[in-house]
Amino acid sequence: MTVTARVQNLLIAILALIAVGLSVLAYRTVNLPGGEALGPPPAAATSPTSDDDLATATGDGADSTATSDADGTGTDSDVRTGSADGDLADWVDAWSGPDSDLLVVSDGFSHLPEQWVQQWALLTGTEGGRPVAIHHWGEEQDVSFNEPLELTSGDGPGLTVWSGGRYGTTIADAADHVAAFAEASTGADAVLVSLGQGSPGEDVAAGLDALLAQIDATYPDTPVLVVVGPAGLYDAAVLDEMAAWTEDNADRVAAVDMRDLTDAGPTAEQWAAAFAAALPQP
Repeated sequence: MTVTARVQNLLIAILALIAVGLSVLAYRTVNLPGGEALGPPPAAATSPTSDDDLATATGDGADSTATSDADGTGTDSDVRTGSADGDLADWVDAWSGPDSDLLVVSDGFSHLPEQWVQQWALLTGTEGGRPVAIHHWGEEQDVSFNEPLELTSGDGPGLTVWSGGRYGTTIADAADHVAAFAEASTGADAVLVSLGQGSPGEDVAAGLDALLAQIDATYPDTPVLVVVGPAGLYDAAVLDEMAAWTEDNADRVAAVDMRDLTDAGPTAEQWAAAFAAALPQP
């Protein structure tokens, strides 16, 4: 049967529309406005997305075969191996004891339940056989943490993650939020810093100096880990300045450089798995 030129053109147009639709879907799967990277939600946990819709989520594993192996360390194509600063063991030990609290000071790459901090917390609870709960910061009122999401259960030591992630938080203004996080939480045995979004043009070193001074004033002698974010998600110059600052302050802070651990532009799931794999066992 002969296919007319009109039919051929119609088929080509339909295929073009399908291709565009798939491209848009793929983009929206890994990005939000402002460069926010999202991975697929953890398979074992409910992922509420609003301050008023946070309900208890339980699960016994982060089973996502698309980007991670059964052991949670990632496939060979997704995650490269790397070593971390020796001080990292002290940071891990600080939140590995019974009834520990971990404060996270972060930006729009980790403020949602779907993003890397919660996915890493889920991996931590699953692999360690310990109960882990996470409180996300209530960004709408900006004065308190939301009710906890119970991510995992187990017989191991309990961990509460106070995820102070705020969309739009930059390195320059991060110090201003530490006091509010401290007042709204029950304390911190360790602090995790993951910043850099929206910080091009800022004095990165000065902002981190101010943040560390505020942390030291609020939580004296508390171990601090600074994450240098993955390439492709943050401005390269900002990451270079953060890495240089962590080297200059290695006597006080530990660091994990995600540029050494993932390919450029990883999903939230890949980021979480690579970070988990970089940490020493408690």
